[in-house]
Amino acid sequence: MAGQVGFNKDFSKQVGTTVIDVDSVNPNNAIRIGAIAMLNTTAGNAYLQIFKTAAVNVTLGTTVPDDVIGLPASGGISFPVMSGGWYPGGAGFSIAGTTTRTGSTVALIDVFIIHGRYAV
Repeated sequence: MAGQVGFNKDFSKQVGTTVIDVDSVNPNNAIRIGAIAMLNTTAGNAYLQIFKTAAVNVTLGTTVPDDVIGLPASGGISFPVMSGGWYPGGAGFSIAGTTTRTGSTVALIDVFIIHGRYAV
């Protein structure tokens, strides 16, 4: 049955250049993001690269991210995702922290994501 399952999960980790899956891959259920909070723990600008695929399918510096969120040096950001949420899809949802928008040099970012499943 298609429909919102609810924001019943959270992801909380420090990410860098090891691409991390936010949730397990499920082709029948997209991940719905409700809110994101991040803290750049490095002294330079950092970028959270977001991929709508499993981590195993990502090569940093080669795979183009689907979305990128920039953070100032030693700064943070938090925001609810409006308009019913953001849907990364059922093929996976992975993230990494880097010093450039599409690069592969590590920038450590503390990431907290509230999410749930949406049956498609």
